[in-house]
Amino acid sequence: MKERVRAASFSAIVVFATVAATPPAKPVPISSRPAEQTQAFVNGFRVETNPVFGNFTTGNFTMPNHVRFYRPGSDVVGDRASGNYNDGSITITGHVVLHDSGNSVEAHSAGAPAGGGPTTLACDELAIDSKRKVYVATGHVHYVQGQRSATADRGRLDEVAHTLDLNGNVHLADGQSTMTADGVHYDTLTKDFATSGTTILNAPASSQNGAGGSTLPTPKPRSRPPHKP
Repeated sequence: MKERVRAASFSAIVVFATVAATPPAKPVPISSRPAEQTQAFVNGFRVETNPVFGNFTTGNFTMPNHVRFYRPGSDVVGDRASGNYNDGSITITGHVVLHDSGNSVEAHSAGAPAGGGPTTLACDELAIDSKRKVYVATGHVHYVQGQRSATADRGRLDEVAHTLDLNGNVHLADGQSTMTADGVHYDTLTKDFATSGTTILNAPASSQNGAGGSTLPTPKPRSRPPHKP
Protein backbone atom coordinates (compact mmCIF):
# COMPACT_ATOMS: atom_id res chain seq x y z
CA MET A 1 0.00 0.00 0.00
CA LYS A 2 2.05 2.95 -1.34
CA GLU A 3 4.41 2.90 1.56
CA ARG A 4 1.17 2.89 3.49
CA VAL A 5 1.81 0.18 5.97
CA ARG A 6 4.02 2.69 7.71
CA ALA A 7 5.78 2.26 10.99
CA ALA A 8 3.13 4.69 12.14
CA SER A 9 0.72 1.89 11.33
CA PHE A 10 1.89 0.29 14.45
CA SER A 11 3.47 3.23 16.18
CA ALA A 12 0.62 2.92 18.57
CA ILE A 13 2.21 -0.24 19.86
CA VAL A 14 5.52 1.44 20.40
CA VAL A 15 4.37 3.98 22.93
CA PHE A 16 5.02 1.52 25.73
CA ALA A 17 8.73 1.06 26.32
CA THR A 18 7.61 -0.06 29.81
CA VAL A 19 7.63 -3.19 31.73
CA ALA A 20 4.55 -10.84 28.64
CA ALA A 21 2.57 -11.43 31.61
CA THR A 22 3.90 -13.27 34.68
CA PRO A 23 1.49 -14.25 37.48
CA PRO A 24 2.58 -12.74 40.79
CA ALA A 25 3.98 -15.00 43.47
CA LYS A 26 2.28 -14.31 46.81
CA PRO A 27 1.10 -10.83 45.80
CA VAL A 28 1.31 -8.12 48.39
CA PRO A 29 -1.37 -5.40 48.28
CA ILE A 30 0.37 -2.12 47.54
CA SER A 31 -2.96 -0.37 47.53
CA SER A 32 -6.42 -1.71 48.19
CA ARG A 33 -8.47 1.36 49.01
CA PRO A 34 -11.53 1.06 46.72
CA ALA A 35 -12.52 4.68 47.11
CA GLU A 36 -9.19 6.00 45.88
CA GLN A 37 -7.17 5.61 42.72
CA THR A 38 -3.57 4.50 42.91
CA GLN A 39 -1.08 6.53 40.88
CA ALA A 40 2.41 5.23 40.19
CA PHE A 41 5.20 5.49 37.63
CA VAL A 42 6.30 2.51 35.53
CA ASN A 43 9.46 3.24 33.53
CA GLY A 44 8.48 6.85 32.97
CA PHE A 45 4.76 6.25 32.47
CA ARG A 46 2.17 7.33 34.99
CA VAL A 47 -0.26 4.55 35.82
CA GLU A 48 -3.73 5.03 37.22
CA THR A 49 -5.56 2.01 38.65
CA ASN A 50 -6.77 0.48 41.88
CA PRO A 51 -5.73 -1.76 43.53
CA VAL A 52 -2.15 -2.82 42.73
CA PHE A 53 -0.68 -6.11 43.99
CA GLY A 54 3.06 -6.66 43.71
CA ASN A 55 6.25 -8.02 45.17
CA PHE A 56 9.30 -5.78 45.47
CA THR A 57 11.67 -8.78 45.43
CA THR A 58 10.37 -10.75 42.45
CA GLY A 59 9.10 -7.69 40.59
CA ASN A 60 5.80 -9.39 39.75
CA PHE A 61 2.69 -7.21 39.78
CA THR A 62 -0.97 -7.34 38.86
CA MET A 63 -3.52 -4.59 38.33
CA PRO A 64 -6.87 -6.43 38.29
CA ASN A 65 -9.08 -3.46 37.49
CA HIS A 66 -9.26 -0.76 34.81
CA VAL A 67 -5.81 0.69 34.08
CA ARG A 68 -4.53 3.76 32.31
CA PHE A 69 -0.89 4.25 31.26
CA TYR A 70 0.04 7.69 29.99
CA ARG A 71 2.82 10.18 29.34
CA PRO A 72 3.12 13.15 26.98
CA GLY A 73 2.12 12.00 23.49
CA SER A 74 0.65 8.62 24.36
CA ASP A 75 -2.16 7.07 26.36
CA VAL A 76 -3.52 3.51 26.71
CA VAL A 77 -6.35 1.99 28.71
CA GLY A 78 -7.41 -1.60 29.39
CA ASP A 79 -9.46 -3.73 31.76
CA ARG A 80 -6.42 -5.04 33.67
CA ALA A 81 -2.65 -5.49 33.50
CA SER A 82 0.11 -7.73 34.84
CA GLY A 83 3.84 -8.07 34.39
CA ASN A 84 7.24 -7.84 36.00
CA TYR A 85 9.22 -4.70 36.82
CA ASN A 86 12.55 -6.53 36.76
CA ASP A 87 12.37 -8.14 33.33
CA GLY A 88 10.61 -5.17 31.76
CA SER A 89 7.44 -6.92 30.65
CA ILE A 90 3.79 -5.98 30.84
CA THR A 91 0.54 -7.28 29.36
CA ILE A 92 -2.56 -5.12 29.16
CA THR A 93 -5.75 -7.13 28.61
CA GLY A 94 -9.37 -6.39 27.76
CA HIS A 95 -10.76 -3.58 25.58
CA VAL A 96 -7.28 -2.14 25.00
CA VAL A 97 -7.33 1.24 23.28
CA LEU A 98 -4.13 3.14 22.64
CA HIS A 99 -3.85 6.69 21.37
CA ASP A 100 -0.66 8.31 20.09
CA SER A 101 -0.40 11.96 19.12
CA GLY A 102 2.09 11.12 16.36
CA ASN A 103 4.84 13.03 18.12
CA SER A 104 5.90 10.57 20.81
CA VAL A 105 9.57 9.58 20.98
CA GLU A 106 8.70 5.88 20.68
CA ALA A 107 6.70 6.36 17.49
CA HIS A 108 9.57 8.18 15.79
CA SER A 109 12.14 5.59 16.91
CA ALA A 110 10.10 2.92 15.12
CA GLY A 111 10.29 4.86 11.87
CA ALA A 112 7.06 6.86 11.99
CA PRO A 113 7.34 10.07 9.93
CA ALA A 114 7.28 13.38 11.73
CA GLY A 115 3.86 14.98 11.59
CA GLY A 116 2.24 11.66 10.71
CA GLY A 117 -0.80 12.61 12.75
CA PRO A 118 -2.65 10.93 15.61
CA THR A 119 -3.09 7.16 15.62
CA THR A 120 -5.40 4.81 17.47
CA LEU A 121 -4.86 1.11 18.09
CA ALA A 122 -7.49 -1.19 19.57
CA CYS A 123 -7.00 -4.87 20.43
CA ASP A 124 -7.95 -7.51 22.98
CA GLU A 125 -4.47 -7.77 24.45
CA LEU A 126 -1.22 -5.82 24.19
CA ALA A 127 2.06 -7.39 25.39
CA ILE A 128 5.28 -5.38 25.63
CA ASP A 129 8.84 -6.61 26.06
CA SER A 130 10.59 -3.32 26.80
CA LYS A 131 14.10 -4.81 26.88
CA ARG A 132 13.85 -6.48 23.46
CA LYS A 133 11.58 -3.66 22.22
CA VAL A 134 9.00 -6.12 20.89
CA TYR A 135 5.29 -5.27 20.95
CA VAL A 136 2.54 -7.81 20.28
CA ALA A 137 -1.16 -7.03 19.80
CA THR A 138 -3.66 -9.91 19.59
CA GLY A 139 -7.38 -10.22 19.04
CA HIS A 140 -9.42 -7.87 16.84
CA VAL A 141 -6.43 -5.64 16.07
CA HIS A 142 -7.61 -2.38 14.52
CA TYR A 143 -5.33 0.56 13.66
CA VAL A 144 -6.47 3.92 12.34
CA GLN A 145 -4.47 6.95 11.19
CA GLY A 146 -6.34 9.53 9.15
CA GLN A 147 -7.82 7.77 6.11
CA ARG A 148 -5.51 4.79 6.56
CA SER A 149 -6.57 1.73 8.56
CA ALA A 150 -5.48 -1.85 9.15
CA THR A 151 -7.20 -4.81 10.77
CA ALA A 152 -5.76 -8.24 11.60
CA ASP A 153 -6.01 -11.06 14.10
CA ARG A 154 -2.59 -10.19 15.50
CA GLY A 155 0.41 -7.98 14.92
CA ARG A 156 4.04 -7.92 16.03
CA LEU A 157 6.41 -4.98 15.89
CA ASP A 158 10.14 -5.48 16.48
CA GLU A 159 11.59 -2.02 16.97
CA VAL A 160 15.21 -3.23 16.89
CA ALA A 161 14.82 -5.22 13.65
CA HIS A 162 12.47 -2.54 12.26
CA THR A 163 9.95 -5.16 11.16
CA LEU A 164 6.19 -5.29 11.40
CA ASP A 165 4.22 -8.52 10.90
CA LEU A 166 0.44 -8.60 10.56
CA ASN A 167 -1.15 -12.03 10.51
CA GLY A 168 -4.63 -13.46 10.11
CA ASN A 169 -7.33 -11.85 7.97
CA VAL A 170 -5.22 -8.79 7.21
CA HIS A 171 -7.12 -5.93 5.61
CA LEU A 172 -5.43 -2.64 4.70
CA ALA A 173 -7.26 0.43 3.45
CA ASP A 174 -6.16 3.87 2.25
CA GLY A 175 -9.14 5.86 1.08
CA GLN A 176 -10.85 3.69 -1.54
CA SER A 177 -7.76 1.54 -2.15
CA THR A 178 -7.70 -1.74 -0.25
CA MET A 179 -5.58 -4.86 0.09
CA THR A 180 -6.35 -8.14 1.85
CA ALA A 181 -3.96 -11.02 2.60
CA ASP A 182 -3.30 -13.79 5.07
CA GLY A 183 -0.19 -12.01 6.26
CA VAL A 184 1.94 -8.92 5.64
CA HIS A 185 5.62 -8.49 6.51
CA TYR A 186 6.86 -4.88 6.45
CA ASP A 187 10.25 -3.25 6.88
CA THR A 188 9.70 0.08 8.61
CA LEU A 189 13.01 1.51 7.35
CA THR A 190 13.12 0.44 3.69
CA LYS A 191 9.30 0.48 3.33
CA ASP A 192 9.49 -2.89 1.53
CA PHE A 193 6.64 -5.27 2.20
CA ALA A 194 5.61 -8.79 1.22
CA THR A 195 2.32 -10.59 1.55
CA SER A 196 1.53 -14.26 2.10
CA GLY A 197 -1.52 -16.29 1.14
CA THR A 198 -4.15 -15.09 -1.30
CA THR A 199 -3.68 -11.38 -1.89
CA ILE A 200 -6.41 -9.16 -3.31
CA LEU A 201 -5.70 -5.58 -4.42
CA ASN A 202 -8.46 -3.12 -5.15
CA ALA A 203 -7.64 0.35 -6.47
CA PRO A 204 -10.60 2.20 -8.06
CA ALA A 205 -9.98 4.25 -11.19
CA SER A 206 -10.34 7.45 -9.17
CA SER A 207 -7.31 6.44 -7.10
CA GLN A 208 -5.02 5.59 -10.02
CA ASN A 209 -2.06 7.80 -10.78
CA GLY A 210 -1.35 9.58 -14.03
CA ALA A 211 0.55 6.60 -15.41
CA GLY A 212 -2.47 4.39 -14.90
CA GLY A 213 -0.90 2.55 -11.95
CA SER A 214 -2.66 1.78 -8.71
CA THR A 215 -1.80 3.63 -5.52
CA LEU A 216 -1.07 0.21 -4.08
CA PRO A 217 2.33 -1.24 -5.09
CA THR A 218 2.61 -4.82 -6.34
CA PRO A 219 3.51 -7.06 -3.39
CA LYS A 220 6.89 -8.76 -3.49
CA PRO A 221 6.95 -12.59 -3.44
CA ARG A 222 7.58 -13.94 0.02
CA SER A 223 10.07 -16.75 0.67
CA ARG A 224 8.94 -17.53 4.20
CA PRO A 225 5.66 -17.40 6.10
CA PRO A 226 4.98 -14.32 8.20
CA HIS A 227 6.06 -14.41 11.83
CA LYS A 228 3.36 -15.66 14.17
CA PRO A 229 3.71 -14.26 17.64
